[in-house]
Amino acid sequence: MASGYGYRTDPFNKTRKFHYGMDFTAPRGTPVFATGDGVVDRADANSAGYGNHIRIDHGFGYVSLYAHLRENKPYNVRVGQRVKRGDIIGYVGSTGRSQAPHLHYEVFKDKERINPINFYYGNLTPEEFNLLLKASQQENISLD
Repeated sequence: MASGYGYRTDPFNKTRKFHYGMDFTAPRGTPVFATGDGVVDRADANSAGYGNHIRIDHGFGYVSLYAHLRENKPYNVRVGQRVKRGDIIGYVGSTGRSQAPHLHYEVFKDKERINPINFYYGNLTPEEFNLLLKASQQENISLD
């Protein structure tokens, strides 16, 4: 993990800014997996700097977002498609407001951004989760 949820140094203007997601570095083209069951409600590029991105509605007000997907064939899903946790939904890239290939991951609850740290830990040991939690709390430079 390159950057966690919270205040970080913006890599473009070098100011302290709140980073609403988590950044995971990975080689361009690395598969991106759905973190939970749901329905794809967006698979496109938009403003806000996300570049090519996918959004999944998990129900009960929860939505996950996967951003900066690759330029060529970024999506493995379409809007309206049901996905299961672990399905390949896209591929890592560096589109939008991005410095290097990585996955930017966000979680929303009732349209408010929340810390995503608790939404993908199912396959981690308690020790691995604690290490990830510590890393996510370090203030550093984000990739977006």
